Amino acid sequence: MAVIELNALSTALYGSFGATVLAPENSSLEVGKLYSSLYLLHDLGGDDTDVRDLPFLQRLADEQKVFVIAPAIHHSFAMDLPWGGEYGRFVGEELPGIMRHIFPLSAKSQYIGGTGWGAYGALMQCITYPDAFAGAVLINGQFDVARLCQDSLSGVGKRITPKMLEPYFSPLTEAAESDRQIIDKALELKTWVYMGCSSPDAAEEMARMAGSVGCAVTEGKTQEELFLKAFQNL
Repeated sequence: MAVIELNALSTALYGSFGATVLAPENSSLEVGKLYSSLYLLHDLGGDDTDVRDLPFLQRLADEQKVFVIAPAIHHSFAMDLPWGGEYGRFVGEELPGIMRHIFPLSAKSQYIGGTGWGAYGALMQCITYPDAFAGAVLINGQFDVARLCQDSLSGVGKRITPKMLEPYFSPLTEAAESDRQIIDKALELKTWVYMGCSSPDAAEEMARMAGSVGCAVTEGKTQEELFLKAFQNL
């Protein structure tokens, strides 16, 4: 298994981007064969290097022969900014094209996933780009935008400030009525969705979102257990 640090130019982001790729051992790959890919979005406050701290994910990528691609999306929720980078188009269109040019990846076997608020971004990608991904892997997801904005305004969420959220959900006081508030709204998705929860803090929002999507929540003691079950379905 190889951990690859990738830097390239993006037209959607008007500049360079960074990504970490977990690639299966080269000797185990067959010439001419195309493999599955999982685009994994990090939580708020993280970056693409977070995936390097998950050795079990590196092992699963090798064993299941899945390329895990973790782009740095900063605080964008994988959505286009009103000004600046178009992170939604970057993740949904441009990045998969770049990766297929570099690695032997199948366009028909692309998946997207995320942890925490990265799971929200992954689900929004499935809504915005319904034909781009064959499925979504959402682990310990957070989805209640209205709660996030209210906590930020009241100072409860000290790590997440209003300035971090205003480019995506402004005005924050009206987030509950915006189209970004997808929790508790019935969603019609073309994609297969896997939801896994190992965190008590995420259990309520995972259950609410699963009800809207129409799928079950797989419970587990660790993220490793949940990702293993997800990988077996890719």
